[in-house]
Amino acid sequence: MADKTIPIIDVSNIDNDVRSVAAKITEACATWGFFFIKNHQIPHDLIQKMFDINEEFSALPLSERNKHPVNKDQVGFKGPGDDAHKDEKSAMWLGGLPGSLSGNPGLHPSLEKHLPAIDAYKKACAEMSLKLLRCFAIFLGLSEDFFASHHRYESSRNLIIMLHYPKFDAPPPKHSARISPHSDGSNSVTILFQSAVGLEVLSPTGEWVQAPAPGFDHALINIGDVLQFWSCNKLKSTLHRITQDQLPWDKERYSVAFFCQPEPDTKLNPIVGDVDVEQMAVEDGKMFRRGMTLTEYIEEEMKVIYGQDFYDKQVQSVPVMAATS
Repeated sequence: MADKTIPIIDVSNIDNDVRSVAAKITEACATWGFFFIKNHQIPHDLIQKMFDINEEFSALPLSERNKHPVNKDQVGFKGPGDDAHKDEKSAMWLGGLPGSLSGNPGLHPSLEKHLPAIDAYKKACAEMSLKLLRCFAIFLGLSEDFFASHHRYESSRNLIIMLHYPKFDAPPPKHSARISPHSDGSNSVTILFQSAVGLEVLSPTGEWVQAPAPGFDHALINIGDVLQFWSCNKLKSTLHRITQDQLPWDKERYSVAFFCQPEPDTKLNPIVGDVDVEQMAVEDGKMFRRGMTLTEYIEEEMKVIYGQDFYDKQVQSVPVMAATS
């Protein structure tokens, strides 16, 4: 495949012939860590609804959105410049077990009426993620359900983040970051839809390549740090960023990201290969250690994102059990 072209993979046959689809994504997983999928089975009307919700919420005054900051449940708002990198974006986090968002202190009241659509979108993305996880397991020579068995929908705190990049009143400095270079930390798989171009991906040759925005027909998939560690670096978690140079300064940009997370008590033990993956994680600035649970990793990650005193300033909300019906 061309070094400067993010792969596009047709997954229309994933239900009937998962092994043939797994063969197609093998190189993309090991080299790019990013690829588009077409015929992805996530309903277009649900995707559009999430963008509508994002735009409606982002139109509220910043002071109003700030009343419900993100908490340790991974629910709540994060405004421009609130993270360690001071990125010029805002984000509404919608994490937690299925059915647990209602009443969470981090959830803005205006979003309550949209919870059926949010939950439906989360489930659709989770179902697609499980199918991809089966492909990854086949690629690694594991039992087909190895990863999927650690990502059961009812027990996983999957996360949606609605992202908004506000327009500026005047051109910002050149080369300034809207999102600093990063990889996705506490998840296995990311599914992204974006309203316009802007995202750049570090190619296998070390060049920044712009990711197209082909609409809802194509979902952009990338491997998260959890799966890279878990697979002993055989699956690649890749740096990506958004710079101001790639965005019109006088226009809004929206995206919706879904982060498929393992179940909270999943122990992250590398399962294939003999690489010293813990040492490599340290060299990459990651906080993984053999045998830690996902919950432990998320705690460390949130402290890095929001500062070491994050847990001292945030009050743990009372967990709400997922609906069982």
